[in-house]
Amino acid sequence: MTWYETCIEKEIRPVVKLLRDNGYNTISSCGHEMFCQCEFYFNVPPLRIYKLLEAEGYSKFDIRMRIEYDKLKSTILGDFVIWFPREDGTYSPKRDGVYEKFSSDSVTEEKEAST
Repeated sequence: MTWYETCIEKEIRPVVKLLRDNGYNTISSCGHEMFCQCEFYFNVPPLRIYKLLEAEGYSKFDIRMRIEYDKLKSTILGDFVIWFPREDGTYSPKRDGVYEKFSSDSVTEEKEAST
């Protein structure tokens, strides 16, 4: 049995595995709230994350990002949370926090506008 099977809730396990297999360091996840939090790397554009999820058949999700500047360490820190609809088709109310929204709907609208 792998640590995915023992430590990650089965509802979110495929996403955690997909992200880790593609170089993203996951920080936390929850199968009940349907989210996965990852470290944000500034050399990787958000659209790459979107395309990765889309290629694996995920069509509905929100990516929320947070970027902070630590003055004491002169360092930029960041992370992002990917939210998926729960079994009933709704998103967890916990997703409406301090993160900026980058959703699959807005990317689809941008793609349609550019064609």
